[in-house]
Order: sequence, then C-alpha cells, then structure tokens
Amino acid sequence: MSNDNVLQFAHPEGYTGIKKEFVHDPWQDLYAARQNRTILQGIPTQIEEHTLSENKILTVVIMMHGVKLLLPFSETCLKDTKLNENRNRLRKLIGRNIAYIVIGIDRESNLAIISRKAAKEKMAKTFWKNAKLNKIVPAVAQEVHFNNVLVDLGGVEVMIPAAEISHGWVHDARQIIKIGDAFDVKITYINKDKEDIQVSIKELLPSPYPDCLKRYNKGNEYLGTVSGIADFGIFINLEPGVDAIIPHLSKRKVKLGDNILIKIRDIKANEKKIYGTGIRVI
Repeated sequence: MSNDNVLQFAHPEGYTGIKKEFVHDPWQDLYAARQNRTILQGIPTQIEEHTLSENKILTVVIMMHGVKLLLPFSETCLKDTKLNENRNRLRKLIGRNIAYIVIGIDRESNLAIISRKAAKEKMAKTFWKNAKLNKIVPAVAQEVHFNNVLVDLGGVEVMIPAAEISHGWVHDARQIIKIGDAFDVKITYINKDKEDIQVSIKELLPSPYPDCLKRYNKGNEYLGTVSGIADFGIFINLEPGVDAIIPHLSKRKVKLGDNILIKIRDIKANEKKIYGTGIRVI
C-alpha cells in the first residue's frame, strides 16, 4: 500500500540504514535495566521529598530523558541520622556520578525507583572475586580530608592515609586530590574472609630512595622548602619525595613555602629519613 505522505528517494551516499534518533524513549531501557539488574550511572541534580508506599521520603533525583529516577535515602549507602543531617548528606551526592540499579517503575507517575546500595553490593561481589595482593585497581575519590582520602574501588570503600599518597611528606591531602579524581592504586593487604583491604598510591610511584642519598651528606648544608609543620618538628622538602625533619626554630616561626637552609646531622637509610638542623630562613 502506498503512502502519499512518504516520498520515495534513493538512499543517500554513505547511508547504512542506522539513523540517529533525536527523541529517545527511556522506558524500554528502564524495564530492561530492572529485569537484568544492570548497573547504570548518573548524576543527581535535585533533592525532593516524595510519598512512596504512603510514606514521605527524602530522595535525590537523577533525570533520564524526562523521567525522574528517585534514590531514597535508605538506598544511598549513607548513614541515617537526623532529618536535617540527612539532607546535608544527600547534598554531597549532587553533581557526582553515582552507580545505581533500577528496583521499581511507576510509569503512570513518570517515576522510577533506584538503589545505589544494590549497585555497590553487586559491584563489591565482583571486586572481592577478582581482587589479589599487589594487583593494580582503579579508584575514585569519594571524600578528601586533611590526613586521608576515602576511595571507592568498585563497590568497596577504603581509606588511604596521607602517608600512602606520596613518598614525601603530605601536609594536606586536599591539596593533592579532589573529590571525583580517578587514579590507580595498588593492593598492599587483603583479607577476603574479613573483607579487609589496604591500598596505596605511593607504591605505584618511583621512589627517590636509596638513590637520593647519594646527593646528601651528613654535615653539609642544603636549601629546602617548608612542606609541613607538626608538633614534633618541621618538614623540609629537598627534592620531590625527599623531606628532612628539623626541630622548630627557637627565634622564628615559619610557614609553608618558606625557604630554609638546613644542616644534615643524621641519615637513616633503612628508615628513609633525613634529620637536620635549621640554619636560617632565606
């Protein structure tokens, strides 16, 4: 049967039969994702209260081609506390790319219910199955604090202390890593039975030791930069990954970035530590 509204043309040059669609119906994808428990990813852009199963629930919302994907607080993997605190916790998810599984669909209301918790549990099973000591795995920073970084390894979260970020002194991890940063880490300890794991960034970086010790000698003086200030002393960076420790100066307070001439008084090669004395601030 002919259709007067459809004109017949020869196929354009390069035509493969695959056409770009400018309007996408998400429902087929959502039903398939729910049936197969497919792990999807999206970015929450809203915080809303919704009534689900006759209960008013705080949710974050991911938009998918006009459909609201609701992530209830109970499915976020966040610790449940007071309502106002929960809202603050949800704000940390806004703008971040998160994994989720579709667990419910309400097409009449143009809504779907999703679970980050279910996605992370599924990802964690795969991770523990494949994880091995000394294996290099991808990580994404979830939280960055002064002394440590919380990373996600694929459903498994682990804290990396500042000492495992660099061979040199790390004064503030927030100056090196930002939330959402992706990088490789090395598994340095694993106990699958207890689901306990430790990872390191430092182990993947070339160590300046012991080669750097050829460049420094006890009794000689060297110019360095203040890289950290602690109760027990001052860290002086001599080169990338190499910091000497000196006592606090008695007559002057120093700040990060100050240049100080120091005299090396001891080198402990086995401990990868250099001890010195401050001569003067340059």
